[in-house]
Amino acid sequence: MMKLYKYSIKVAALLLIVMLLSCSSEKEKAENISTQEIFLDYKDYSGVAFFTIPPSLVSLFINNGNVGDKELHDLLKDMKKITVLRYESSGDHDNSYLIFNKLDKQFLDNSFEDLAIIKQYQKNIKLKAFEGEGDFSELIVLVSDKDYLLCVSFVGSIGFEKVAKLSDPEKIGVLKNLERLRL
Repeated sequence: MMKLYKYSIKVAALLLIVMLLSCSSEKEKAENISTQEIFLDYKDYSGVAFFTIPPSLVSLFINNGNVGDKELHDLLKDMKKITVLRYESSGDHDNSYLIFNKLDKQFLDNSFEDLAIIKQYQKNIKLKAFEGEGDFSELIVLVSDKDYLLCVSFVGSIGFEKVAKLSDPEKIGVLKNLERLRL
């Protein structure tokens, strides 16, 4: 009888541990939301728009021959989807830095890692990535100044070496071409 009691306690403890582990993994899954869901948080903000565009169309916004263009073209080759969130200040209210900081926190909360942070004059540029199997599966480029914010999500297979080349200080200026997506 005593052996049966000890055995049942061990089984109950094991089941409790398994249940706790499954709950914590479900919690982790629930916390990681997609970029599309993050962007939806801003749909009611005045001056905010977001849209998805084919990677081949983004190539049209790149000035061929500038430093960094080759690296951006190389990145676009393996992209499945590009989603853009842009914010234009209405003049009365400037929320670009507020939105920038809120987006930054949301991406960090969803397991994105900071890869590069560049501050030029009144402009902030951040590169963030979500690690997939072997490569990054998503790259986020946040560009903000006092009048606008641009957040571009590149989804696809993104090699570490491509991101390293793109984030080189001499070539990071190519990201300014993405500002043309302000439309």
